[in-house]
Amino acid sequence: MMGDEYDGGDAAEHELDAEEITSPNTDKHRVVCGALESLPRARQTPQAQSIYSRLLRLFAVHLVTPGRVLSNVTEHPLKPWSACVLHRPNVVTGKAPDSRGITANTHSRPAHYFSSTDMSTIYTSITRLLSVRTPVVLAPMAGASGGALASQVTLGGGFGFLAPTYDGSEKFRDQLRIARSNLNIPAQGLPIGVGFLGWKLETPDSPHVELLKIALENQVQAIWLACGNDTARWVEYIRKHDKETGKDRKTLIFIQVGTVDQAITAVNEFKPDVLVAQGNESGGHGIAAAPPLFTLVSQVLAALPSGTAPPLLAAGGIINGSQVAAYLTLGASGAVLGTRFLLTPETLYSESRKQALLAAKTNSTMRSGMFDVLNNTLGWPSGVDGRGLRISAVEEAHAGANIDEVKQKFAEGAKQGDPGSIVIYAGIGAESINEIKPAKDIVHELHDDIIERLKASSTLLSQA
Repeated sequence: MMGDEYDGGDAAEHELDAEEITSPNTDKHRVVCGALESLPRARQTPQAQSIYSRLLRLFAVHLVTPGRVLSNVTEHPLKPWSACVLHRPNVVTGKAPDSRGITANTHSRPAHYFSSTDMSTIYTSITRLLSVRTPVVLAPMAGASGGALASQVTLGGGFGFLAPTYDGSEKFRDQLRIARSNLNIPAQGLPIGVGFLGWKLETPDSPHVELLKIALENQVQAIWLACGNDTARWVEYIRKHDKETGKDRKTLIFIQVGTVDQAITAVNEFKPDVLVAQGNESGGHGIAAAPPLFTLVSQVLAALPSGTAPPLLAAGGIINGSQVAAYLTLGASGAVLGTRFLLTPETLYSESRKQALLAAKTNSTMRSGMFDVLNNTLGWPSGVDGRGLRISAVEEAHAGANIDEVKQKFAEGAKQGDPGSIVIYAGIGAESINEIKPAKDIVHELHDDIIERLKASSTLLSQA
């Protein structure tokens, strides 16, 4: 990669052949990369003006070409796409990409990593940060995202989070062992993450603090923090642990937000490595007043400084690769999917819950605090509720029925195995999922779909 002093002028002396410039280690390839690297300044030079439009056309056409070297370019008409074509040293380790375009970090990948398919890398700030190929992250879903599911998403080319089991530290260790076994990483950094609910960590004498400690001792690559009243405390806890243990890399911290104000506070005060914007469509718990995801992502991107803000992940109601591609072009670095991965063999969800999801119809989900009342899982911060499949007990409560009677009826139905007496958290779009499929296959399908959509959208400018 040529440095900042390159003025782009040499590119005028070369024919801009698409095939040759996107072939690594050729002179024309290096010339165009240098020109793209310096576009903001090069646009002002006479030499570069003559090639500027051609560079942008080629930039758009080869947005997701495998193994190509293009750099993040600011202040140009394709800025929303610039985040999708990043190929630079890893921001954690400073190591250069290998021949596959993957930047190694201290979390070693097994020999069979990605071996099931020869996928190109979709270059975003999140795929660089995590050293993965697909900008898809598995949500840490309590009772669903265990070691098997998290590891299979990672093996597929995305990044998996597990949610700690709240039935003892040994059960949690079991899930981490499952992940290690699947990833074939016996004693090194673990390329998955673990999600924690801040309010559970903050409970007096909370056993969840021990689970956080276990996760850090296992050198998980990332910790996800959500729904806390004192998030700064846990960010400091994680950073202090890294410092005291003398790690040569930091544990990445993901912070979930549901409003623009929360996003601004998180970036300014907590300084996360990744920001997760969760829209109203999301399954499970989140901010009741959160706007729709598209609106939220747009607002957050507009409110945060583009040059220094952390990578932004979009979360909420995302089911397919077309949606992921849409958020990439909007400016997000990737997407979080939860509900889609509930219908996998690897999820901890029971078969009855999976069948209920498969039977979901349009408008089958709703947001309500009654899910927690029925489940007796109260204690969430003010303003937080959950989205799940519609059940009669919740609708009756909303219609004004006696809450105690509704709870009693629900409890009796649950004892009898009544499918209508089970709380199943799921996001908007659940009705679009019609089959159970291995998690790794889902990631591959998402990857191909993302590339197809990005290539299709790039043609809108390729004829300019």
